[in-house]
Amino acid sequence: MDGLMDTKKRKTSLSNTRHDTLSCFVLGRLTKQNERQESMTKSEANKLVGGLSNPSKMPCKSYGLDPKKCNVGSKLRTVKNSTCSKCYACKGMYVFPSVQNAFVRRLDSMSDLGVWVENMICAIGKDPYFRWHDAGDIQSIDHLLAIVSIAEAMPSTRFWIPTRENGIVRQYMMEHGEFPENLCVRLSATMIDGEPSAYADNTSSVHKDFAHYGDACQAYRTSKNGDQISDESFHALPKGHGLDLGHCGDCRKCWDKDIVNVSYGLH
Repeated sequence: MDGLMDTKKRKTSLSNTRHDTLSCFVLGRLTKQNERQESMTKSEANKLVGGLSNPSKMPCKSYGLDPKKCNVGSKLRTVKNSTCSKCYACKGMYVFPSVQNAFVRRLDSMSDLGVWVENMICAIGKDPYFRWHDAGDIQSIDHLLAIVSIAEAMPSTRFWIPTRENGIVRQYMMEHGEFPENLCVRLSATMIDGEPSAYADNTSSVHKDFAHYGDACQAYRTSKNGDQISDESFHALPKGHGLDLGHCGDCRKCWDKDIVNVSYGLH
């Protein structure tokens, strides 16, 4: 643990080992193909990355992957009371053929991560916020390095990535130190009502009965226009009430590194 904390204190730059592999290749490609990237539209780039996700209750675009391809999550899904046992991305609109086809396109677009980084930067454009993986998770250490490269190339955009890939995140931190300031990586708890991970500065958890660690997400009682109903009113709602709740409103705590843990009510 002490060794991990020591590595987290190291400062990182474009010249350190983070860029000895994928990132140097990406930066070189970006330099050589700068003219082509400038002429590419967001729409064209969006197609090349398989299409960005557009979660209706979030304030920004996302990039969902097939939850069946989660390294850790696919195993946790069979564990009773794990945070993946009731995965929302395995039901509802996520099972529609159009969404499933998008999952396939996105994974295919990642076969060349250098090209993928270039196209993602253009597809995201000047959006102020972006969420990684409204479905799915980090696929590999190279995938995480590519995400870091995107964040470093886009300092004006704030990125949030919830993940259960503890091993990949710890490997990154041991080898490369801190994440970019505009990339908030939250290690997610594995069990409902379980304690947050002790291996990261930023974490998330899932609670039921409103017993929670840290900051409780208020989306459950927030409408599309940002109005919030009281807890009492929420609990008094009949089943199938029809209210459009579950929105972020003006809250951006998930992207905020000063917020240690965000806890989400079970849904």
